[in-house]
This record gives sequence, C-alpha cells and structure tokens, in this order.
Amino acid sequence: MYIKTLNNTELKQYMKKLLYLTMNHQKKTHKPLNPVKSTNFFSKLFFTYTAKLFLKGYKKELTETDIYEVLPSYESKQLGQKLEKEWTKQARNNRNSLPHLLFRCFGKQYFLLVLTLIIPLTLTAVKPRLTKRFILYFASDRTTFPKSEACAYCWY
Repeated sequence: MYIKTLNNTELKQYMKKLLYLTMNHQKKTHKPLNPVKSTNFFSKLFFTYTAKLFLKGYKKELTETDIYEVLPSYESKQLGQKLEKEWTKQARNNRNSLPHLLFRCFGKQYFLLVLTLIIPLTLTAVKPRLTKRFILYFASDRTTFPKSEACAYCWY
C-alpha cells in the first residue's frame, strides 16, 4: 500500500475538499422564501409573519420543506467569513481572544437583545415598591405626596 505524504498546501486543499463534501452531502430541498425579506416593520416587530408556519405546525407535523429558507445574512458561509476576517484583524494586533472576537462580530445584535430583556426585568423588580407607594397614598391622609405622583405609580 502506497501512502503519499502531503505538504502543507496540499493538506489544506485536501481538508477544504473534505469539508466541502461533508457539509454538502445532503441534496438541496426547495424551501419557501423567508417572509422576513418582504414584511413590514410591524410584522417584524410583532412576529406576525410566523403565524402561517405556527398554524401549519398546529395542524400537522412540520417537515424540513415547511421551514423557511435561511436569510443570507445568517448563512454559515457568510458568518464564517465574518469571523475569519475579524480573527485575522485580531491576529495582526496579537489579541487572540474568542470573547472579544464574538463581541466584535455579534455584539450589536446581542446588545439589543440584552437591552430588551433588562428593561422588563428591572421593572419587575421595582413593581412591588411602586405598588406599595400607590397603596400608601390611599392608606394615609393623602398629604404625604401629591396625587400626580400616585398616578405615576399607577402606571407601573
């Protein structure tokens, strides 16, 4: 049996071919277009474009052909290229840090997600105190703080 030794560039090419074959071994299935591309702002805000898929999933078990196409911005090839580009930038600066890399690539998206989660959690923690102040307005002689302040507590 003959075994050929590969130099570094041949090994890289072989690995790329192997990776391509393993990633693309499944035949492509036709999927419906992602409705996010054609929806308006309110549909995106309230996720109403997913109602059709949820209804279909309620009636029958979903298959792979029922699931929408992946948006081009979320394809693994594009995300991998984005990560590789940032990694080479970091390598030039001798700052190879995975958390820093992920923050540089996806920090804006996660910042908005965290912000939308922190605000309701903060309000949930503060609600009992505001309710207490609102009840105190009616329990006391109503002179401890003005009516407008009591109405403000009522909002939360």
